[in-house]
Amino acid sequence: LRLIDFEYAGRGHCLFDWATIAAFGDLDESDCEQLLQVMSRDIALRAGALPAAIRLVRLLAYFWSRKELARRPADAGLADLKERMRAALE
Repeated sequence: LRLIDFEYAGRGHCLFDWATIAAFGDLDESDCEQLLQVMSRDIALRAGALPAAIRLVRLLAYFWSRKELARRPADAGLADLKERMRAALE
């Protein structure tokens, strides 16, 4: 038995997959550089594309968690996510 999670499945640029890994994995600048070296061998990216995409992913996670906390104020996991993303955005 296998489970396939299609929550974020869709057509899009692979940069956002890498940005999600970096944002939720709390990767630092050096880790992000290594991620790019490994993942983007055949893809040309403009300078600054990954940091911008990471910021977008964090903003989306921050606002999503704020919205969900309005419905579920006692959810400590959402509160933690909100604070982690808020801190990373500063």
